[in-house]
Amino acid sequence: MIEACVEFYDADSAAVSLAWGRHTESWSPEVKAQTEALLLGCYLIRQLRNLGNHPGSAALEAAVAAWLPPSASQDLQGQVIPPEGFVACSAHVLYRAALGMGMDHQTAMSSYGKPVTLVAFRGQGGKRFIGRLSEGRRGPTFILTYKGFGLGGLLGAGLPQYGTDSVLLLMTALAAAHSSDEGFAHRLHRAAICCADSMHRVTMTNQEAVALACVKPEFE
Repeated sequence: MIEACVEFYDADSAAVSLAWGRHTESWSPEVKAQTEALLLGCYLIRQLRNLGNHPGSAALEAAVAAWLPPSASQDLQGQVIPPEGFVACSAHVLYRAALGMGMDHQTAMSSYGKPVTLVAFRGQGGKRFIGRLSEGRRGPTFILTYKGFGLGGLLGAGLPQYGTDSVLLLMTALAAAHSSDEGFAHRLHRAAICCADSMHRVTMTNQEAVALACVKPEFE
């Protein structure tokens, strides 16, 4: 149905690309917008579930709540993204977590203080997140995979840092692509906040349903 790839070219910059299935060519803009919002909701829930009790989980929820959309339009394949890119978050999401864990400000700033920028797509990155939303017999199914992190497991080899930042990058990319729709970013933001606030209801088998329950009221 739809696949999103977040391609990290270094720790502070990444691109986002979207690929739609062939059968979606006849879908209306409204249906596609709802599908993109559902993709984001599933992506956010999966990243939060992977984090579990890691401090990055609370930091990501706070970052989603505080998110602001970009003010200019862009093409997701990088045709009109300005050279400086778009700032997805003013500092890495884990900056907030590091301060909360008692790290001194200077060390936290050195490690996580740089802004994270959405840049033009220029191929696969060294570290990648691939979120795929498909339609199954029992409803939507979401699969998240990642590459370039070695064999460190769910929370190894930098996954908390890149995973949390990738959510803000995907939100920014989707909002920017719909900048001509004044209300899209606000609906997307409200749906994302709902997903983060609904994590207490998430199980291994209902993640897509929880995301859909948050998205539908905003995009019907």
